[in-house]
Amino acid sequence: MGEEWVAIDLVSERVPEGTPLVIGDAGREEVLKNAGVEKARALIATTKSDATNALIVLMAKSINPTLMALAVVKRVASIDKLYKAQADYVVSDAMMGGRLVAKNAVSPYIGDFIESITLSRNVEITEMMIPSNSDMIGNAIQNSGIREHTRVNIIGLKRDNKMTTTPRSSTILKARDKLIVIGDTKGIKALSKMLRGQ
Repeated sequence: MGEEWVAIDLVSERVPEGTPLVIGDAGREEVLKNAGVEKARALIATTKSDATNALIVLMAKSINPTLMALAVVKRVASIDKLYKAQADYVVSDAMMGGRLVAKNAVSPYIGDFIESITLSRNVEITEMMIPSNSDMIGNAIQNSGIREHTRVNIIGLKRDNKMTTTPRSSTILKARDKLIVIGDTKGIKALSKMLRGQ
C-alpha cells in the first residue's frame, strides 16, 4: 500500500535498519536522481540547516518542477527564504512546539502526524475522518474530486491503525478512514463539508 519512499543521509547509522536509503548529500543533483526524485511526487527536507534545506528544495525542483516539496525550518526567519527556494509548504519547529510532521514517512527525521498543525501562509496539516455516511466512501482518491474542488492534497491515510504516506490515487476510500491533508484554511473547511455531504 502507498507510494515507495527513500531516505537520503550522509551517515547510514542514523537511519533505522531496513529503511530504503541513498547515502550522500541531498543537495547534490546526482544523489537526488539516485533517490528517484525525477519521478517522485513529494519531497520532505528535514536537515538541521535551513540553508541546506533550501538548497535541497531548489535542486529537487530544478529536476522535477511538479514535485511537492515540504521543508522544515529551525528559524521562523527562514520561512520566506524556503518559499523563495520554491518550497510548496514550510513547517517551522517553533510554530509546532518542536513536534514535526510525519514519523511514518521518514522516521526518525520527522515526528508523528498530529491532529492539526497550523503552518505559515494560512496553510494547515489536518487529520480528517471520513464519516460512515459520506458520499466519498467507495470512491478512488483520483475520482473523489477532493483535489479539484478544494485544492487540498492528501499526504497520508490512516486505516485500521496503520498509516500509509502519499497513498496511491487508486486507493478506495472507506468509512472511518482518516485522511492526513495539507492545504489552506478555506480548502480544509471545504473538504470538511465535502466529507459530510454538505
